Amino acid sequence: MSRVIVAGAGRTGLALAQAVKEQGHDVTVVVDAPLPAHIAVELSQDGISSLLTSDALGQMSNFERIYASPGWKLDHPLFLSGVEVVGEVDFAWEMAELRAERLGQPAPLWLAVTGTNGKTTTTEMLQSILAADGINSVACGNVGYPLISAVLDDEQYEVLAIELSSFQIARMKCAHPRASALLNVAEDHIDWHGSLGEYAQTKIALLVASDTSICNGDDELLKSMLDLAGFTPDVIFTLDSPKRGELGVVEELLVDRAFVEDPDNAAASLAELADIQPFAPHNVQNALAASALALSIGVSEVSVAEGLRAFTPGSHRIAEILNEGGVKWINDSKATNPHAAIASLKAFDNVIWVAGGLLKGASVDQLVMECGKRIKAALLIGQDREEIAKALAKHAPHVVVERIDVHVDPTPAEQGRQLMLNVVARAHELAGIGDTILLAPACASMDQFISYAERGNFFADAVREGGHA
Repeated sequence: MSRVIVAGAGRTGLALAQAVKEQGHDVTVVVDAPLPAHIAVELSQDGISSLLTSDALGQMSNFERIYASPGWKLDHPLFLSGVEVVGEVDFAWEMAELRAERLGQPAPLWLAVTGTNGKTTTTEMLQSILAADGINSVACGNVGYPLISAVLDDEQYEVLAIELSSFQIARMKCAHPRASALLNVAEDHIDWHGSLGEYAQTKIALLVASDTSICNGDDELLKSMLDLAGFTPDVIFTLDSPKRGELGVVEELLVDRAFVEDPDNAAASLAELADIQPFAPHNVQNALAASALALSIGVSEVSVAEGLRAFTPGSHRIAEILNEGGVKWINDSKATNPHAAIASLKAFDNVIWVAGGLLKGASVDQLVMECGKRIKAALLIGQDREEIAKALAKHAPHVVVERIDVHVDPTPAEQGRQLMLNVVARAHELAGIGDTILLAPACASMDQFISYAERGNFFADAVREGGHA
């Protein structure tokens, strides 16, 4: 029995630990901070030990392999010890191949989605299309259900619709998706990757590893990064009329000129723009990417339309909470970086913008330059709110800027809830007919909330509890 380490104890780390344990290894979970008591007990009951990094570093000669959770930096001291390191994605690929060989059947096809924004929506759209085509499939990866769990599920899936973050791709060496789509590239996770160039090249590496590569032809930064990498994608999607090898939009239709038999002389109608909900330009791009991935494995055009119509967007993605008295209240807490917030802001006019949190090294100057005219007032929260305030003062001085804090002393568990009650109360005072109160923070949430979902839930609850529902 070999002794191995699993680095991390988040959702993926715990799934990894269980999977590696089931392969007959002696597993130790290593973490940088003490585990919550209930997790430590659960691991112990499963025969899995745990160590702090500081303790593990003195024992590395006892271990043969490290399985790395996403999010742990490549230069973490644990990975510089000389012990072989395997990422979650490669381990899942290895397990899928071994399982298929043991059962004497094909391994599931991997269809992967990455990008700065839109990954989850596109992955879930793809899953809806696959289901409409009668394919036994599941959405997994960064979307919430760990990839390794999907691979080892009792259900033997034909296709995996996989959302992959840059953290996951950074450790990929052997995984080989049937097709992958890169939706966009913008500043995000610069603090992790070190530069925008390194971040973009990590995303592009997924395309290089795939049989069929699919890219957004409207993203100028992405195109420049592809040129820099010397890589030409197989298929392009665009909001313009498609050329040969592209999917695009003609009048009110999504159209394919990449997967039809005669792309020089024929095109296929896939769906209507009205089939896409919520309707916004970036969501049309998501739908085109999902359609291209499905078509790459032979899914029918009819199924594409049925899947898009059946798709229901997840929570916290441009979700309308209330439309009353001429005022809309919109929750887009999933807009965790400036690029995502730009897409959200461009869907509305006369915005009272709720923003702030952790910028992760990103700049908001471009956001304010593009969307400043749409913003009436900004209610700022969180650690990096002064960076947003500076950008607004520089590029959109007409915007009323207010900092919102918790002015009472609630318990730590209630601080986020109270903060959003204060935000909503002030927004209600500022709002007039025709305004939209938009939570699109452009920032991560972990400075004040457990997750973007908690942030969005507190906002939505505050709107309803504040007498506006």
